[in-house]
Amino acid sequence: MINTNNVSNANTNLEKENEILKNKIEALIKDKERTSKIMGKLNTALEKQKHLDKMKTEFLSVTSHELKTPLTPIKAQLEMIEVGMLGKINEKQKKGIAMILRNVIILNDLIGDILDISKLESNNMKFSMVKTDINSTIKDVVEMMKPNTKKKEMNLEFHSDKEHLLVEHDPRRLSQVIVNVISNAIKFTDKKGSILVQVSHNVPGVTIKISDNGIGIPENALERIFAPFEQVDSSRSRNFEGTGLGLAICKGIILRHDGNICAQSEEGKGAIFIINLPYNQTNKRKEDEMDIFFSEPNN
Repeated sequence: MINTNNVSNANTNLEKENEILKNKIEALIKDKERTSKIMGKLNTALEKQKHLDKMKTEFLSVTSHELKTPLTPIKAQLEMIEVGMLGKINEKQKKGIAMILRNVIILNDLIGDILDISKLESNNMKFSMVKTDINSTIKDVVEMMKPNTKKKEMNLEFHSDKEHLLVEHDPRRLSQVIVNVISNAIKFTDKKGSILVQVSHNVPGVTIKISDNGIGIPENALERIFAPFEQVDSSRSRNFEGTGLGLAICKGIILRHDGNICAQSEEGKGAIFIINLPYNQTNKRKEDEMDIFFSEPNN
């Protein structure tokens, strides 16, 4: 015989479980709706941010270009005045012109850096990739930079473990990177210091190492030095001028070569910049990594 009390209790328990399940389903639906609304707001904010970033990049590019245009004739006229092509000037005037010219060059370089960072961020920097001897590209830069080391009586050397290394790259843009890194090494290395540029080949490509025995980089700054407008804040580095754009441009150019760049250093014991490049381009310019690189906030 069926116990009616048991059946009644079972029905009651089942109704309670159904009610609990119903409440959970309703809660999940509400959570999904809330999540959907939040995601919608996030997507809208992201689109607005992208639009603002695009406007900022375009503004920097246009403004930099407009500023750079009049600087070219200003620089040319100053150089003509300095050498006396527009009339004789005395020594005091010559010193004044030289000071103005130095600052025009600094301003011109700054505007050039802003233009380059804008082009990289908007993917408008042009590259002419050719498969040619990378040793030749780098040796030309080293020879060009040697006069810059004479004032500080520094030693700048180049070594490669192979006479010729055919690597697909843009010689002009890669030269820009090497010039920047060597220039920093000269700037942050004391008198009679040394800089060594080494090229070695491996299975995936080539490795370029530029090492110096200068003031070095604090460990906590090694990750930040490649961020746009980032400068190392140490007691010694504060004495040197800079925009904080050079290494960011270097990283952007190397990423466009399907490569990577990093730094190793111990403060007071010099620095090593390491660039890895593949032998051949895959035509995948690391767009995701570039987007992340330019969207990361400075710390």
